[in-house]
Amino acid sequence: MLKFAPLLLLAISVALSAQQTVFDESAARHLLSRAGFGATAAEAQRLSAMGLEAAVKHLLDQAAQPAATPFEAKAFRIDRKEVAGMTRDEREVVRRRVQRDDLSQLREFTQWWFGAMQRGDSPLREKLVLFWHGYFTSSMRDVRDSKRMIQQNELFRREAAGSFRTLLTEITVDPAMLEYLDNDENRSGKPNENYAREVMELFTLGVGNYSEKDISEAARAFTGWRVNGDEVSLERRGADRGVKTVLGNTGRLDTADVLSLLLAQEAAPRHVATRLLRFFVGDVIPPGLHERIIAKLRSADWQMAPVLHALFTDPEFYSDAVRGARILSPVEFIVGIAHRLGETPPATLMAASASLMGQTLFDPPDVKGWDGGEHWITSASLLHRNNWAGYLVEGVSMRKLLSDTESKGGKLSERSLLNSLRGKEWKPAQRLLPALKAAGVNSAEALVQHLCQQFLVVAPTTESAAELEAFVKRNGHFKEGTQLPPESFIRTLVHLILSLPEAQLG
Repeated sequence: MLKFAPLLLLAISVALSAQQTVFDESAARHLLSRAGFGATAAEAQRLSAMGLEAAVKHLLDQAAQPAATPFEAKAFRIDRKEVAGMTRDEREVVRRRVQRDDLSQLREFTQWWFGAMQRGDSPLREKLVLFWHGYFTSSMRDVRDSKRMIQQNELFRREAAGSFRTLLTEITVDPAMLEYLDNDENRSGKPNENYAREVMELFTLGVGNYSEKDISEAARAFTGWRVNGDEVSLERRGADRGVKTVLGNTGRLDTADVLSLLLAQEAAPRHVATRLLRFFVGDVIPPGLHERIIAKLRSADWQMAPVLHALFTDPEFYSDAVRGARILSPVEFIVGIAHRLGETPPATLMAASASLMGQTLFDPPDVKGWDGGEHWITSASLLHRNNWAGYLVEGVSMRKLLSDTESKGGKLSERSLLNSLRGKEWKPAQRLLPALKAAGVNSAEALVQHLCQQFLVVAPTTESAAELEAFVKRNGHFKEGTQLPPESFIRTLVHLILSLPEAQLG
C-alpha cells in the first residue's frame, strides 16, 4: 500500500489543482493579508479584476524588483587611531558617542522599513523580509553594529523570493550572523558549535533529524571565517581541513559541502515548508497543502518564487479553514491598519507600538525568533493593540501616549523612539465619510457591514455585528432617516471594530 502513496498524493494534487478558486474581492483581501499587509478597497478590486494567476504573478514580479529608495548605511565603529593616547574617561566619551550614533542609525532604518511596509509598493517583498528576519534571526543587542544588521536585512530583501540555497549560503557567512552565533570565533582545534547546531535545528532539518556528532563534525567544517570591518574572509590557518563525517558522509568537508548535505536531506524541505506555512497559513496546516509545498520545494530546487506561486494559487489556501485562522503579529497589525486607512503615521509611532505589543524589530527574544500565534495575545498586548488602533484611527498626542502607557503599566523602554513626537500631535489625514457616501450607505446595518468589510479580513460574528449596529442606533443615528453619522462617530465605530477579536486575525 505504501508504494502507492506518491501516486495517491499526485492524484489528489491534480484534483485540487483542477478546482476553481473563486478569486473575488474577499479572496484578494485574504491574499494581500497573507502576502502583504492588508488591502485597501481599491487594491482588492484591482487585484480581483486581474484574476488569480495574474494577481500572484504581479506580486511576485514586484517582490523581484529592488527597493526603489535603498537605505545607505554607514559604519559607526571606534577608530583605534582616534582613541590612542586618550585617557580612560575620554575613551568612554568616544564609546558612548559611537554607540549613540550606531543605535540612532538602526532606529532610522527601522522607521524606513516601516514606511516601506506601510506604503505597499511591494507588499510581498516586505512580508518576505519580515519572514526571513524571524527565520534567520540576529539581534542588535548581540551584534552591536547597525551597518551589519542593515546589510543582513538587505540580504533578505535581495533574496526575498529568490533561492533558499543562496540565502542559506550567504547568511552562513553574513557578518551579523557570524557575530551573533559566534562563528567568527570558530577555529580549528577549538570549534564553536553554536552555528552548526542552529543551522540544523532551526534553519534546515529540525529537531530529531541529526545527532550531536553531526553538530560537532559540522562545526569543524564551519571553522576559519573572520569578519574585519565589513569584509568577511576565510582564514586558511583557522580552517579545519581534516576528514569529517556529517550525516553519514565522510570526507574533507568544508562549509559549502555541509550546507549541500543539509539541503539534500529528506527532512530539509519538510522543515522549511513547515516554517513557511506557519507564517503564511497559520499554526494548523492542512496536510494536503503541506505535502504539495514540500514537493514543490524539491522540484523547484529551493527556488522560492515557484513555491510561493504554488502556495498562493492553491485552492486550499483560500479555504474557510485557512482564511482568518492566523493571529496577526504586532508589526502586521499596526502596518495593516495604517495601510487600510491610507494613512502615513510617523514610523516612530508604528515602531514603538509594535514594541509595546511584543515585537521589536532587530531585537528578537532569542535565536528562534518570535514564537507567534497565540503567544502574541496577552491581556497586556491586547490593551496596547486596542489603544494603538485608536491612536491610528483618531490621532494621538505625545502627552496622551505617555499617559496611557504609564497608566496601563507599560515600561515604554522605547521612549527614545518617540522623541520625534515630543510636543507634537499626529492626526489622520484621510476622511472616511466620503467613501461611505459614495457607497450609498444608508442604514446602521449597511454602515457596520461596509466598515467591517473594509477593515477586517474575517467577518464579525452575528452577535458582534448586532452589538455594533445597536451602538450606532443607540447614539441616535439612522433613526429618522438615512443621513450618515459625523466623521468623529465613524472613527469611534472603526476603533470599536478594530478592537474586536476578529481584528487580530488575518
